[in-house]
Amino acid sequence: MTTTTDVFISHSSKDKAFAWRLRADLQVYGVKVWLDEEQLGLGKLLTPEVEQAIGEAKYLGLILSSNSEKSDWVRKECGFAQAKNLPILPILIERMEIPKEFADILYADFTEADNDHAYHRAFHLVLARLGRRPDPHSDLIIYRDGLTVGWENSSWGARCHEKSAEFVHTGRYTMSAELQAFGGLAFSFRSGIDTTPYSQLQFAINGGHWGGQRLKVYVNDRRGNGVRTPIDLNALPAQEWQEVKIPWTDLDADNTIIFKVNWSDVSGEPHPAFYVNDILLVLKPSLNKNGACHP
Repeated sequence: MTTTTDVFISHSSKDKAFAWRLRADLQVYGVKVWLDEEQLGLGKLLTPEVEQAIGEAKYLGLILSSNSEKSDWVRKECGFAQAKNLPILPILIERMEIPKEFADILYADFTEADNDHAYHRAFHLVLARLGRRPDPHSDLIIYRDGLTVGWENSSWGARCHEKSAEFVHTGRYTMSAELQAFGGLAFSFRSGIDTTPYSQLQFAINGGHWGGQRLKVYVNDRRGNGVRTPIDLNALPAQEWQEVKIPWTDLDADNTIIFKVNWSDVSGEPHPAFYVNDILLVLKPSLNKNGACHP
């Protein structure tokens, strides 16, 4: 039978919040997820629909908890999967003894899911099992002619234009940001980025018509806060592009997980618009298949 789904998520309805979070993060990486509350059609017979969905999946992601242990439906779904020899990926979300039938299977440990780092490590284990874990052999582009997939504009106190054609570094567009006092231009990635394969943050920046903007650059290792060491930039010159390269060690973000990259005002005064483009994480040369980085 042809598979149409990467993973069927089996879970207790009491663990719905975690299941939906995992589904949303997997979909960022293009993983096709079957989740009963989203996929079941109104008025359709539950058992045949679920059995067919499991048969068309590549994996069954089993969310293990005290709730799922008591769930008759989770047991049925596991039975369907085992009858079809479908690989099962145990996803542990609370401290408990692993059921004997799954004791010899590598499981993803989400028992500290409230900690973004712990969640991210477990999440990437799931991606690896599904064959979707990023295997970087090139630079990771955040913005070039627009934000790349998975990255979101999470700026504050700023008026931004994501596709400005006023000052262009390469391509057709740049990102412009006019900051209020202590406002910031920021890009976030919801499931986190492991900086281990990368050597530095690189971007081009332009002071626009007026220049003089005073900014600091820093990253967050948590969704809400977790600010790492900020780096102050020199006042931006007017109508001139500068290429900036900042090693992860300077940002105190080497071999860690980041969720956001920021350029924020340090002057306490409103800023005229500045422009950034070609924002990327530069791959370590030793990891590039061609032996060189390609900005």
